[in-house]
Amino acid sequence: MSEKHIKTSSQGQGQEPSSSCWPSGAGGEIKLTRYRKLRPNGDTYVYEKETRYDPQRRYNVVLRTRLLGKIPAGGSEMVPTRHKSRSKAAAKAALKTGTSATALPRPVVELQVRPGQLLDYLSSESGLGTELSRAFGSEEGLSLLSLAWCALCSRGTLAEIADWGLNHALPASQELTRAELELLCFDLGSDRPGQQDFFQGRSELLAADGGKALLIDLPELDLLLLCSRAHFQVLSFARLPPGDAARMVLMFVQEELAAYCKEDCLQGFISEKDLKPDDEAAWQLKARIEHFAAHCRPLFDLTGLTSDEEEECWRGRLLIFFTALCLYLKMEAKLKQTQDSVAADLKRLQQISGGAGTELTAALSSLLTWLKNRDARRVLAWFDGPRMHEGSALTPAAQRRMSQECLTRDLLFLRYFGYSAWAEQHPQGLLL
Repeated sequence: MSEKHIKTSSQGQGQEPSSSCWPSGAGGEIKLTRYRKLRPNGDTYVYEKETRYDPQRRYNVVLRTRLLGKIPAGGSEMVPTRHKSRSKAAAKAALKTGTSATALPRPVVELQVRPGQLLDYLSSESGLGTELSRAFGSEEGLSLLSLAWCALCSRGTLAEIADWGLNHALPASQELTRAELELLCFDLGSDRPGQQDFFQGRSELLAADGGKALLIDLPELDLLLLCSRAHFQVLSFARLPPGDAARMVLMFVQEELAAYCKEDCLQGFISEKDLKPDDEAAWQLKARIEHFAAHCRPLFDLTGLTSDEEEECWRGRLLIFFTALCLYLKMEAKLKQTQDSVAADLKRLQQISGGAGTELTAALSSLLTWLKNRDARRVLAWFDGPRMHEGSALTPAAQRRMSQECLTRDLLFLRYFGYSAWAEQHPQGLLL
């Protein structure tokens, strides 16, 4: 879904927008941003949102979002949209109860945790942000980390990555438009010393595997990945020539991967055919990588690029995919750890209570069921849902997610997940 953003200053129309996405000044001034969304029927809807930078939270807070109008398909002028009327059933229900059928009961507190905060926590805990800044420099490293966030949370195309970034707070100091994204991919793909420095640092993770790395082949992307089973992470990559004959150059590619590793870190390889059926960690790692690769396949569409640009742009996009995969695997490991901790506490509490149901056991049981049905991308999408201040046109599903039951479950999740910075400031929403 394509979007165009038009920025206007809070001090008046006609001023040039700042190149930085972080407002200047203490507390940050209010910024007005207009953006467009193209609908499948060809109509373009024009929206306006107000944001202000919160220096304590370190991200832009959305104050208000409203629909200005739409540009009909084939037209150039914006026209107002009509208000949606309530259904007859909703109107009758309002008359019977004497209340508005669209009224939303406000929970005790409103959860303000967004995907960027969870990803910032994961990036800091894993050290990935520091690794990227060390290898590629502060500006390019943060830009690469920002694009990895976008790739993880969007549908995987270059356009979707750019659109997601324009609507969310990112580590990078500048907004990453589609044109800037293309240039950044080329620059990152051309930076061979930065790539080698980054991958050499990651090769130190092999110590826990006894120096033997796991090779995972992704034939649909013509890609070979070097992985650590003990750390549930990817370490490096190499490109395979397309076609079945590519498997004949496996030894050559292994040597290329070995060149990225620090001396004495790599003692050998374990290929997929050598895996034992009971090596659960390795098989789970392979399944997660293949699942995420299928999601990111559109990122590698190089249509329109010249042969001179193709190799560097491909490597740049692969770095985005690789960094996003690192975060995805880190979050999957954290979710598994969270699920195990919730299950253990639930079992212990049930034994203590003799099987009698309590409010706490019910909340933990709800959280455990929720975790079993969600991977990392679905959890991030959940925390990217609508908020009350962003408008009153909320679906029934959006209203349910703002209920006290969902709020308590979300706060329990944040505490078990390890992200307790927000939860500890709002103990009234917790059962523990």
